[in-house]
Amino acid sequence: VFKGKKMPGRMGGKQRTVKNVWIYKIDPARNLMWVRGQ
Repeated sequence: VFKGKKMPGRMGGKQRTVKNVWIYKIDPARNLMWVRGQ
């Protein structure tokens, strides 16, 4: 691999901690999670 060669990779997807939020609903079929809070 040459220096500066553009290649695929990941950006984002970092873990975050959010307080005062609770899980309202989970839909595993569509891979969705609803949360309620501030």
